[in-house]
Amino acid sequence: MEFDSTKYVLDRVSCNIKDLQVILHEKDDVEIRPLKESPAYHFLISGNQVKYRKYHKLVKSKCKPETDYTIRRFKALLKYVKRYGIESMELIVIDSNFVIHDGQHRASIYKFLGHTTIDVLQIKDA
Repeated sequence: MEFDSTKYVLDRVSCNIKDLQVILHEKDDVEIRPLKESPAYHFLISGNQVKYRKYHKLVKSKCKPETDYTIRRFKALLKYVKRYGIESMELIVIDSNFVIHDGQHRASIYKFLGHTTIDVLQIKDA
């Protein structure tokens, strides 16, 4: 199914980071959970590389994502955001229920750095 951009509008809005949710893959299911439960955020607060790698191995096997979320790549993203700020990057894309569709790692970093609000692009019906 192809995305029909004429049916949707992207609005730049400011939102509270605690309202953001993520799509998490389980072995046999997909769940919507708060950002604070994302593997990316857990890695930042715990440093547990094993859980992070295991999760992304599962995602890669189920979804075949274009990006390989390695520890090195994620640490480089953290360093970049610390140096230049989130404002220097593309905006995170969320839907009307505050579920992140692009930018879970960036949002996790921003939360980890102590920010409480963030500008995002919100998908709305046209």
